[in-house]
Amino acid sequence: MCIGRFCYLLFFLALLLPLESVADEPVSCPETLAVIQDDTLVAVTLEAFKKLYLQLGCSPKLSELPGRRGVVYFNKHLVDGEFFRLSRVEASYTRAFVRSATPLFQLSNSLWLHPDPTVRERYPIGYILGVIWQEQYMKDRDGASFASAIEMFNAYRRGHIAGFLASDNSVTTLVAKGDLLPAPILEKNLLRAPVYHYLGSEHTEFMAKVSELLAQENPFEPASLPGKN
Repeated sequence: MCIGRFCYLLFFLALLLPLESVADEPVSCPETLAVIQDDTLVAVTLEAFKKLYLQLGCSPKLSELPGRRGVVYFNKHLVDGEFFRLSRVEASYTRAFVRSATPLFQLSNSLWLHPDPTVRERYPIGYILGVIWQEQYMKDRDGASFASAIEMFNAYRRGHIAGFLASDNSVTTLVAKGDLLPAPILEKNLLRAPVYHYLGSEHTEFMAKVSELLAQENPFEPASLPGKN
């Protein structure tokens, strides 16, 4: 039994508690996300992506998959989304999806060539299966396909390909570390485009929160990406 002001205080607190629990109720987290296997750009941006999710109270399982398989897994509902993709991937999605309203970052992709002209004349250009912009560029061209960036760069180091297609950030990062020698020559830029985060449409509410955080302060720009100061 309560009397006076103490009773009124208990009644007031009882009204507040349900409201607070509703306001603080978290949005359902995506449980699994596909990331491109052995990709240099993934390696230099993944920590920023994990921190973004942690701000929303989520820590999804990350499945490293070859580029093309990530799309297949998403379409089959084996993963809830993909870390990042160019918007042209949307034509390959057969599942309802939602993308971030704000890009994660701007991607610059180029054709890079071996500095030795004899290597360039003898061997084909390397590209990665499942990376859509690379597959489209190499259509009807003489190319050597690889399952991952690691395999492709190893072939380049051995002088077995004339050059390769890759993101500029990946190449400049590896060259700066001395991990991609001889340093390739930038032949021409092929694509500059925004990169987005993708989830199944059932996570539309969660994606809205991701987009809100990206709009407030994008953790990928500029310091988190190599080659930008």
